[in-house]
Amino acid sequence: MFTTAWTAPPQLPAEGFTPNWSREGFWRQSLRQAVRLTAGGDRLRVRLSNAYGTSPLRIAGATVARTARGAAVEPGSVRRLTFAGAADAVVPARADLLSDPVELSLERLESVTVTLHLDAVTGPATFHAQAFATSHRGTGDRLHDVEGHGFTEATESW
Repeated sequence: MFTTAWTAPPQLPAEGFTPNWSREGFWRQSLRQAVRLTAGGDRLRVRLSNAYGTSPLRIAGATVARTARGAAVEPGSVRRLTFAGAADAVVPARADLLSDPVELSLERLESVTVTLHLDAVTGPATFHAQAFATSHRGTGDRLHDVEGHGFTEATESW
């Protein structure tokens, strides 16, 4: 059984309170976001939203890891996410996609970092304007970039 340990309401692509990438979307980039969990456990699943997408969203790959500092993640904690057993997936327009369970022990109030590699043009992206947490973007496949040096841009939106 899984418990929702973090969520944010999806929003239409728009100008936020701070600059964000929702209107321009992504292409051949990786997006790294850290979230603080309200519950811990030995496994987790990630739900991806394309609630306001007008076309399918291709996920070339995704990972989760324990959050370190900035865009860095803890070495040895990176786990590849799969979707119905596949390393890549497509989130249909106006839909969500749930990952397969992945083994990663996390404590209550610990942060987990989700990294998505987006290799196809996404178009405007579903987002959350007031995350009050830094998200990072870098060129290319940065799924296993433990030190986070390849993430050269930041925003306060998810």
